[in-house]
Amino acid sequence: MLIVHDVDGRILFISTYHAADDYEDALTEQCLGFIRYDQPCDASKVVATHFVEDGSLKERPSISIAKTTVKVGELIEVSGLRGKATIQIDDEEYSIEDETLNFEAEYPGEYVIKVDAWPCLPFEAQVNVE
Repeated sequence: MLIVHDVDGRILFISTYHAADDYEDALTEQCLGFIRYDQPCDASKVVATHFVEDGSLKERPSISIAKTTVKVGELIEVSGLRGKATIQIDDEEYSIEDETLNFEAEYPGEYVIKVDAWPCLPFEAQVNVE
């Protein structure tokens, strides 16, 4: 089978059949990459949980948060990022380019933190600031 991906390693689809070598040429002409993968797998799971890097299929890394309950004035640490990321805290959106995000909990309340940082898995957590 062929795992077809874009230039960022996002898996677009998995092709279990291709008629001839010109299929691979057509993918290349469309600026799509592909790798051969001959192990049994659940295609939908692979698309959701893996990416392609340096010609190899890899699991998407996960993002973590140190604590989900903090006191006002404490730092909230989100780690596991791989460079460029979009962070959403409630309705505010921020862009960062780092592997860890640290920010101070200034006001009490509950906050929803969402992170989009390819190739990491999607991340969402609720933080309670006391």
